[in-house]
Amino acid sequence: MEIADFSPRSYAYELRYAKNYLLWDSAGRLTERLMRELPNVQVAEGTPARVALHSGSNVSLIFEHNKAAVVVYRPKRGGDELHALAKTLTHLVVDLLKVSSFSRVGSRMIYQQSFPTVEAATETLLGSPCFRGDAEAGVRFFNQQGKPKQVESVSRWENDTTGVRVRLSTETEKFDFSLPPQHQHLLEPISRSTHYAVVDVDIYTTATITIEQLKPEDWIKNALHMVSRDMKHFLRR
Repeated sequence: MEIADFSPRSYAYELRYAKNYLLWDSAGRLTERLMRELPNVQVAEGTPARVALHSGSNVSLIFEHNKAAVVVYRPKRGGDELHALAKTLTHLVVDLLKVSSFSRVGSRMIYQQSFPTVEAATETLLGSPCFRGDAEAGVRFFNQQGKPKQVESVSRWENDTTGVRVRLSTETEKFDFSLPPQHQHLLEPISRSTHYAVVDVDIYTTATITIEQLKPEDWIKNALHMVSRDMKHFLRR
């Protein structure tokens, strides 16, 4: 099992900073700037406390008093789309909100692999060294015995400058849709469940970082490089 076996679900870039009330005055200008710079921008929420926008079918941007983030759904593995968006997000926070340092800079990468059943997804992740092998050996605990139906493991490491959280889990996504009874002759009701093995990696700073020290593209490239290099220690025995 390798990280290359999993498809990128979403890549995110987040900035956190001291509480900043300039968003009250800058929400309109910020939105106008993004509508000029990004394609097909739609405002999902626009208040003095929070601005949320969508660009195209797979990008979300959020600005709040103490943080800003951009998320790319179904990204390319190399994160090309996120590079430019992260640069734009950082520039707007610095230019309009007058932020000069960040208490946290983070990149979160979520990957998924689909399976026909949740048991098949669980079986795949049980091959990871993050999970106990006792289930195979017939050990009984908490009045349970045998293989778990679903699994989840979270590990976190931090030092004086950076930290990382790695989460492995199984998930079931349910989708149910039906038209009102008078229109159901047009489309049959849809009920679908998809089961996933999920790898969720959050890499972040633990020390204050100034705008002069932050290069968004380099930060994202380095985060993706570490995922590619180090996830083998979590995904195979």
